[in-house]
Amino acid sequence: MINLLMATGPLFMLQVVDRVLPTGNVSTLIALVVISAIALVVMSALDYFRSVLLSRAAAWWERRMVADLLPKSLPKGQNAGRTAASVARIRMMLAGAMPQTIFDAPWAVVFIAIVFLLHPMLGWLGLAVAICLILLALLGHLTGNAAQKEAIAARQQADGLAGHLDRNAGLLATMGMARNLRAVHFEFLSSSHRLSRITGEPDQLRSAAAKFLRAMLQILVLGAGAWLVLQDQLSGGAMIASTILLARALAPVEQLTGFLPALVEFRAGLASLQNLANSSEDVVAAPALPDPKGVLTCDGVTVTAKPGQPPRLHQINARIEAGECVAIMGSSASGKSTLAELLAGAAGPSVGSVRLDDFDLSHWPEEQRAQLIGYLPQHPTLFPGTIAENISRFSSNLDPADLVNAAVAAGVHGLISRLPDGYDTRLELDGGPMSGGERQRLALARALFKQPRVMVLDEPNASLDKEGERALFSALGNLKRQGVTIILVAHRAGILSLADKILLLNSGRIRDFGPRGEVVARMNARSLQIDLEREAAEMPRLEDWINTHFKRESDAEARVNAAMLATEMFNISLTSPGKSIEKSPIRFTIKHRRGRCTISMHDTCELIASSRIDRVRKLADNEMMFAPPLEDGDLALLMVMQLSETFDQKPADYGRVMQAEINTPIQDAEDVADPKVIN
Repeated sequence: MINLLMATGPLFMLQVVDRVLPTGNVSTLIALVVISAIALVVMSALDYFRSVLLSRAAAWWERRMVADLLPKSLPKGQNAGRTAASVARIRMMLAGAMPQTIFDAPWAVVFIAIVFLLHPMLGWLGLAVAICLILLALLGHLTGNAAQKEAIAARQQADGLAGHLDRNAGLLATMGMARNLRAVHFEFLSSSHRLSRITGEPDQLRSAAAKFLRAMLQILVLGAGAWLVLQDQLSGGAMIASTILLARALAPVEQLTGFLPALVEFRAGLASLQNLANSSEDVVAAPALPDPKGVLTCDGVTVTAKPGQPPRLHQINARIEAGECVAIMGSSASGKSTLAELLAGAAGPSVGSVRLDDFDLSHWPEEQRAQLIGYLPQHPTLFPGTIAENISRFSSNLDPADLVNAAVAAGVHGLISRLPDGYDTRLELDGGPMSGGERQRLALARALFKQPRVMVLDEPNASLDKEGERALFSALGNLKRQGVTIILVAHRAGILSLADKILLLNSGRIRDFGPRGEVVARMNARSLQIDLEREAAEMPRLEDWINTHFKRESDAEARVNAAMLATEMFNISLTSPGKSIEKSPIRFTIKHRRGRCTISMHDTCELIASSRIDRVRKLADNEMMFAPPLEDGDLALLMVMQLSETFDQKPADYGRVMQAEINTPIQDAEDVADPKVIN
């Protein structure tokens, strides 16, 4: 109806020029003005209603998409904020002028057809220009599509870095990184501008060409119309009406040429949302399951990484009984936080399953699982809102008793009570005005909300002071007494006193798992250092310690040589004159590197005289015809020199350090992945 009423102006012109002016009939003119005014009022009202309907429909679509897609993006670990931003951009396009232009564009055919009825020559002119405009639009779409996507990606990169600069201004200024990162941001921005020029300048050229064609069409139509009027083949009113109709017909076609960049972005946004919708399973409300005891089971769990990289977790099989406290340990990048995320249900495995009692975590209803499992991530985040809202997880039906119980259990009730606004204290996006340790304690209270049956804590004492650690130990002790299953990712040794079992990870695999005392004993046996009393009775312990470092069949010869070498070095210490610190232990250190095994001994004895070492070395190298009388310890020193590739001694704190090397089948340092645990 709007497009039909657009013909009001041309028809009014046609009637005035062809009927009113030749006859001088004023009543006809008045009637035409009144009719045209009514038509224009109706057209304006319909145009307003169309804009309102498009705006409301776009808002409804945004709400529907956010409701449908965010529940799918969050469990899959996808960027929910980016999804919401994509939906918002598409909503703005749907509510803008672009859909109206698309609705109006097909009416160009109707208007050109009307011009054909007035005179074919004018119709052919309009059709030729319309085809040229369409070809310009298609050319721009085919040539600038890929480059424009690159420009959009570069701009998003620049905007993302700018956001990081704003949020971390204090850190950047302190560490002197602001200038360097501003340079990086400038490079991103320059790349975005360069790509925008590659796509934008041809678009601007095509837009200018489209404007030229439209303006030239008006001149050609008026010129051709005037000639036809002189030839008595067209009336003056038809000439003016044809000009207006063709201008109206080609306006949306020209606008579509300008909308092409927005159309490319629109299609890309829709495609990403479609991929998300297709790749995610529908979130179906699962039936409530019986309350669990708290048994967690990992069955063949594997988490893949990027192509070409080893998996972050590989074939994890473990069972954690209800009420047990298990500490997950390992070196950096060993997979501790990834395993904690799986046990908390914050992520899903690529292969295998994680079960709570007899049911896979994904089978538990989301709300029920949230009440059963409390999770404190390695870097906890508090959200804009009050402390009460953050602890209660922004629950709409908050019971104040649950809120206070969680705060008391985490030991933060007193801290909150001292704040001027108490539980109504508002937190900013960065967690202000709370400190890092206070934010971690509030996040612990949030994890304890509604008394979960399972607690997963990733380095819970990382940012805590002594008061915070005391509150944490008290909270964990109470949870153990209540029979809550606790999983701790730990680096500090102090928190291990709470653990019943230790799960040791190394490069994404379980290295050891069992009762705390047994695992700690095995870890000490594999330690790179061992302290021995200065007694011959310690010799078997030294041999056992050396043997733990050689597990493979190919290590048999090296294992024997290393054990003999270490025991002879120990004999040297037993027979050497000691300094004043008689009761200090003898420390042995072992290192593997590039086909060599280095054994070091640090004791409190005096340095061996260089002349004595030279004499024994010549004897070891068979450079002496007759063996001189050997002093105490010379035989052990001789054995050390014969067994080792290199031998050296140097002064150290309160004594000396002896180092000896032997060849081993181990080729490089990657065989020792953990600084505390050796293969």
